[in-house]
Amino acid sequence: MTKNKKKQQGIVLVLSLIILLAMTLIGVSGMQSTSLEATVAGNMRDKGLSSQAAASALIEAETVMGGYKDEPEIAEPPARPVAKQVWGKNNPVPTEQATWPVNSTATHDWWVTNGIAITTPLDNTVYAEQPRHITEYWSFHKDTLNMGQQNDTAGINYYKITSWGVGAQAEDSTENIKATASIHQTTYAKRF
Repeated sequence: MTKNKKKQQGIVLVLSLIILLAMTLIGVSGMQSTSLEATVAGNMRDKGLSSQAAASALIEAETVMGGYKDEPEIAEPPARPVAKQVWGKNNPVPTEQATWPVNSTATHDWWVTNGIAITTPLDNTVYAEQPRHITEYWSFHKDTLNMGQQNDTAGINYYKITSWGVGAQAEDSTENIKATASIHQTTYAKRF
């Protein structure tokens, strides 16, 4: 009888260790899943912040264009536009006329150098960079018998406004960390 009792105690110990190992594996798996979900949620938040930043820059650029009483001048490349100036058509990245800005090589550094930062800064504790925008002269459509003042010199100027915003994650080239960036674009029409 004592022999069976000793065998049974050993079996209980082995079963307890197997159950403990299984519970540990389940716990580790659950922690990895939670860590992945937290990363995904952080990336989604960052994407939302970058989109909001780009939208705020777009709104500001439209407000600036709306305030112009006279047609803005077109800056000649490689000069960057200053007050009351806009880029010429496809001038921001002339080598990429067909793809600008969707497949553009306009990097973080390009936007910081060439984009116009918004005048009402966003909270730097939330956003890694201030959003920026550029405005390009796109085309002029003169009035016709069906539209406008039926005058050869009168018409509507069209501008393409492109904005760029980043989320909370800052760009760090030393550690190869890319910021989450959003680009928004709109067409703005105005009669001067």
